Amino acid sequence: MNAPSSTIQAAGWAGFIVATLLLFLKAYAPAFYLLIPAEYHAHLVFAVATAVGYWKKENVLPLKTATKKK
Repeated sequence: MNAPSSTIQAAGWAGFIVATLLLFLKAYAPAFYLLIPAEYHAHLVFAVATAVGYWKKENVLPLKTATKKK
């Protein structure tokens, strides 16, 4: 099985980081965390992950073409 594309990896990591930041915010700044409605958490994670995936330049492996021998 091939590894996921770099774009998918970047979007996944971005979503993970935003979700983790929300947890840290809940633990260390609960007053500020309560300013963000609970219904917005998933939307925030999704929006950041989608934006990162959209703007991430895809790393494409070089294509090797067959050469003809004479």
